[in-house]
Amino acid sequence: MLFFLFLSCFQASEIPINVSINTEWPWNPQHPGGFIFSIISFPADPKNATCEFKFPEAISVFQPFTGFILPQLSEYSTQRYHVTFPQNWKGDNLEGIVYFHPSSVEGFSINDISITCREKNPDGIFIFSFPNNLLKKNVRTALRPATSWENTTHVDLLFPERVQSLRVSDSRVSVWPPSGNGASFRLENLQVVNYDELWFEFEYASMGFFDATAVSLTAEYTLS
Repeated sequence: MLFFLFLSCFQASEIPINVSINTEWPWNPQHPGGFIFSIISFPADPKNATCEFKFPEAISVFQPFTGFILPQLSEYSTQRYHVTFPQNWKGDNLEGIVYFHPSSVEGFSINDISITCREKNPDGIFIFSFPNNLLKKNVRTALRPATSWENTTHVDLLFPERVQSLRVSDSRVSVWPPSGNGASFRLENLQVVNYDELWFEFEYASMGFFDATAVSLTAEYTLS
């Protein structure tokens, strides 16, 4: 089943953004809704674009694969997800998956999802979307700066609840507390990171879970 949605940029002169969605949408809320979409008229540099996904009701999980969440602009309680796709280029296929909330009666149609893209340089630190399912307690995600890690002294991560066994893939980066257990962490020595994405892992400490929109990210920089 193939859908074509015509969306608009938030600019002085609105430019249609052609988004094609090809999906086998579920017929009841017990099945996740997967979809593939392609943003045809992305700007030449994909890092200059963000997309807002707005869902008509509460959901359990939305993961835009290869997408980075802007948590400062997203809000789980209102089903708004601001996403940037820095690794993707014009015409690339982008995939996503939706897990309906247990309280959902009939789920919703793919036509009920609002997708709005704008050409705008996102600021700050982004976090790779998670979780990708409701079965595993471990999470693998990444942080990515809008520009580079140069002059970044530290990043504070604040989770909405306690996590455990947080560890960073780059051993040069210091994690406080070093136990990796808690709700608040500081990552230091980030100026040595010479690549875009800093990957890390953690485990949910409780039976529940949260997604990337619930993580608070604060960065501090030195003047060059």
